[in-house]
Amino acid sequence: MLHVYLRTYGLEQMVQAASSAVGLRTIKRVEQTLQDLGVPTKTVCDEHLELRKEILTLLNLQKQLQYKESEGSSHREGAYAAMQDTPKERVFATDPFSFGAERTIKKEPKRKGPGRQPDSPLPALKRPRKMKAADL
Repeated sequence: MLHVYLRTYGLEQMVQAASSAVGLRTIKRVEQTLQDLGVPTKTVCDEHLELRKEILTLLNLQKQLQYKESEGSSHREGAYAAMQDTPKERVFATDPFSFGAERTIKKEPKRKGPGRQPDSPLPALKRPRKMKAADL
C-alpha cells in the first residue's frame, strides 16, 4: 500500500537544527533521498488537496444537475397531471342574473354556535347521584 508523507514545517525545523551540526553536503543528501523515495513536497500536497476539493464540487454539481433534469422531465411528461387537486371552489348555487351560467362560490368555513348567554343559569357542576336499592 502506498503511503503519503508530507514535508512539514516541523521537518524544516529539524533540518535547520541539524544543519548547524551537519554540513551542507548532508542536507543535500537528505533532500535527494526524500526525492528518491517519492515523498511529495508541501506544494504538491496542497495542489493534491485542492484537486480533491474541485473533484468533489464537480461530483456534487453533476448530482444536482441530474436531479434537476429528472425533476424537469417528470413535469414535462405530466406525471403530476394524473394527481387530482383538492377542490377549493365548489358550485353551490346558480346566480339568477348570470343568464344561465353557473357561478362558483367559495365555501365558507364552519362557525361555532353562539355561546351561553350571560343571564342564563349556570349548569350544576355535578349530576345528582342515582339512588341504589342498597341506599333505600
